[in-house]
Order: sequence, then C-alpha cells, then structure tokens
Amino acid sequence: MFLSKQALEDEMEHDPFKGMFDDSVIPEFGQALQNLDNSGDLSLEVFSPKTIGQEESMVCTEQVTDKQSKRMSSRMRSRKARQRKKKYLKELELRVKYLEKENIRLQNLVNLKKLEEAKDMSLDSRAFTCDFEQQVREVWSNIIDLNTLDKRDENPPISEMYDDSFMKILEKHKVFIDSVTRMLVNNIHCNATPLYWKDLSEKKYTTDYSIIKKLNSLTKYQTPEFMETHKLQEIDLFVASLNPTKTQFNFLKNIYFKKESEIKTKCLQAIKKVLDAKSLIQESYVENHLLIGLLAKSGIFTDDQIINSKMKETILRKDRNYQDIWRVKSVPYTVRYKLSRDKTIGRAVRKYLPKEDYNKDIEFSRFYVDVA
Repeated sequence: MFLSKQALEDEMEHDPFKGMFDDSVIPEFGQALQNLDNSGDLSLEVFSPKTIGQEESMVCTEQVTDKQSKRMSSRMRSRKARQRKKKYLKELELRVKYLEKENIRLQNLVNLKKLEEAKDMSLDSRAFTCDFEQQVREVWSNIIDLNTLDKRDENPPISEMYDDSFMKILEKHKVFIDSVTRMLVNNIHCNATPLYWKDLSEKKYTTDYSIIKKLNSLTKYQTPEFMETHKLQEIDLFVASLNPTKTQFNFLKNIYFKKESEIKTKCLQAIKKVLDAKSLIQESYVENHLLIGLLAKSGIFTDDQIINSKMKETILRKDRNYQDIWRVKSVPYTVRYKLSRDKTIGRAVRKYLPKEDYNKDIEFSRFYVDVA
C-alpha cells in the first residue's frame, strides 16, 4: 500500500491524535517518514501483516524450542530416576532372595537339631541316668567307702553334709525335668506344627475372600503395609499362598480350619497336663528332699543306722527302672479313627475320599497305672 507525501500531510493536519505518533513514541513510524523513495511515496511495508506475522512466528518458534528443551530435560531426569529405582529394586530383590535362602538354611539346621534331639532322646535319658548315678555316688563317697560300704570315720556327720550334697543331685534332676518338658511341648504334634496355628481359635475364620485375593496379588514390598492396614495374620498369608478359588476358600474356612482348631485344642489340653505333671513332680521331689532331711538331720536315727539300712542299697542301685514301684505298665493297642463319622470333616471325607480311607487304624503303646 502506497500514499503520497501530500496526502499523508493532509491526513495528519486533521488527525486528532496528531503529535502522539512522533519519533519518540513510535520509532518505526519516524523511520518510515525518512524512508521516502524517488517518487515521493512513503512505503508502509514495515507495518504490513506479513512482517508482523514473521516476528510473531519467530517468537513462537523460540517458545516452542524452549518448551521442547524443558520437556526433553524432564524426560531425561525421569528416565534416570526410573533406572535408579529399577536398579535399587533389583538389588533389594537379590537381597531378599539371599536372606530367604539363608533363612531356609537356618531353619533346616534348627530342624536337624530337633531331629537329632528326638532321635537321641533315649541316649540322652541314659546319659542323664549315668550322670545322675555318678553324682549320687560322689555324694555318698563322702560318707561311706564305696568299696566296703563302711562309714568313713574322718568325715563329718550326715546332718552337716546333707543340704550341700543332696542339693547338687536336685539341681541335676531339675535340668533333666526341664529338658524333658521342653521336648514334649516342642514335639507334642507328630507333624511339623504350622506357624499359623498361633492364630487359630475356636472362633470361625472371618477374613473375606476379596481381601485374600488382593493380598495374593501384592508384591513383597506392599504386603506388610496391607496386612497392617487390614489387621491380617500368619493364617491369612497361608491362605493367600494357596491362591484358592472361591470353593477352595470356603473349604478352608468352613471345614479345614475348624477341624485344625479342634486338634489344636486337644494338643493344648495335653500340654496343660504335661505342665501340671511337671509341677507335681517338682513339688514331690522338694517334699521328698525335706523328708529325707528330717531323717538325716533330726537325730532320731544315728548315722550308722541310716548307712547300714536298706536305704543305702536303694540309693546306690544301678538299675533305675522303677516301673514296678509305680506299677506302670505298657501294652500295644490300636486306635481306630472313623473319619467318615467325624462331625466336622465327615461329609467332606465321604464326598472326596475313597471308601478305603474312611477309617484309619493306628497302633500305639498304651501306658497305664495298674491299681489292682
């Protein structure tokens, strides 16, 4: 677009905004007035839409380039962060695998130790008996000559030696009783007792199936927080590890755990009787110790009478099989357990097992006291 110089001056004379667009306000306009061509026309290409569009395009291009640079930088940081996280998780997984193997190894060592203790139980019992007999002989060797069974005249009377000497015997007996009790408690169940039995109770298993499915889908790192949030226990981990269907879950919930709870109750009753028996044994040997002390320290009988009595033979006898004293006898007997008639699992047994598995005959040795 081109305007003559005279037309432009006429326009400016009648322009109400005259003086507002001088060189100080709009430098481009002042520059345009100076760029007159030979024909006397003023070129306004500087204000053309094309020129303005180019400038805007350059600005937009610079903005786009800056955004792309920031985006690329952000992607690089994210990629590096993901790589670091991936490496860290891989290291954790390797560490977990190593610790799991180490845990299995240690558990195997513990189980092997238990098996050795159970296997050598009779040997341990005999070793205790030998040790106990030796301790008794050492005590009595201070009182009598074990070869001639005559009293040692140079030793102090029995009343002065009794407490210290016979307390040594009692200490050994206490160690033995504690060891036997622990062995019975740890092996009260013939199979390996599951860890989740600590969560079994007479109450019905109440965890919902949806919770178990969600638990089974979690990673090892998500599991602890999920269990704490939903107050889950070891028994829930066991169920999730089976990855059960809804039918299998209902079998565990309504039949299997219910029967296990009944078995656990019987084991607890047996353990309670074992512990009650231990208490009775402790009370009896303390009372016996005090009673013999009365005999030895009261002066009612002389030392010669005690030493020359049958008590000496009883104490020094090597055969410690006293079943005849307690009238304890043992006989083989067979336990027939009718699985198909069990109130809890009978229906499942009849539904899933063949008829030859309905009943089980297991032979045991029955110990009893013959009171006749």
